[in-house]
Amino acid sequence: MILPEPFIKFLQNFHFSPINPQDTICEDISTGEGHVTKYINEYWTSQQRKAASIHEISYRACFKPQLPGFFISQLSQKGDRIYDPFTGRGTTPIEAGLLGRNIASNDINPLSKILTHPRFYIPSLSQLSERLGSIPYSDDLSAEIDLSMFYHQQTEYELVSLRSYLQEKTSDGDADHLDDWIRMVATNRLTGHSPGFFLCTPYHRIRPFLLNGN
Repeated sequence: MILPEPFIKFLQNFHFSPINPQDTICEDISTGEGHVTKYINEYWTSQQRKAASIHEISYRACFKPQLPGFFISQLSQKGDRIYDPFTGRGTTPIEAGLLGRNIASNDINPLSKILTHPRFYIPSLSQLSERLGSIPYSDDLSAEIDLSMFYHQQTEYELVSLRSYLQEKTSDGDADHLDDWIRMVATNRLTGHSPGFFLCTPYHRIRPFLLNGN
């Protein structure tokens, strides 16, 4: 890969901080067809890891938005297309979108689309409230397997009702950005180790949870 000259100069002259300057170490690595330059430095600190809140969903094995943001901002311009062949939870596409780039991405895991696509179409709270109020819930629906060790019975009823609603909307081709957003939040909250997840609360109604997040 041939790096743009401004980016090469940026890497060569980068200093970690004004207090403790650290020059980038440049090493030439020989290959069968020539050589490439390796740039060694630390380009952000833990204090710089705070990013847009739209990134904050639960997902294992993900990197911080500043990593793709660093390269996207240095190696592309607004309006350029950024492609991510391993989308995961969508960190790179969403960060690219926030930086004004066009997006192309894919992933073999269908969960990736469920978690990524809706966050490009953020609904209003009033729209969500109206949609959640229109979803039919039943108090006698249960999952195909025993989930009593994970969810309160009422929570299980509502989750199964929500799943049936979303499956029907999807099969009919009627699912819209509101349904996609609700699916994304519900999927994201199914498992976790804090009170912010469905399985960690002894009992709650999921409709206000999906609306308020607590």
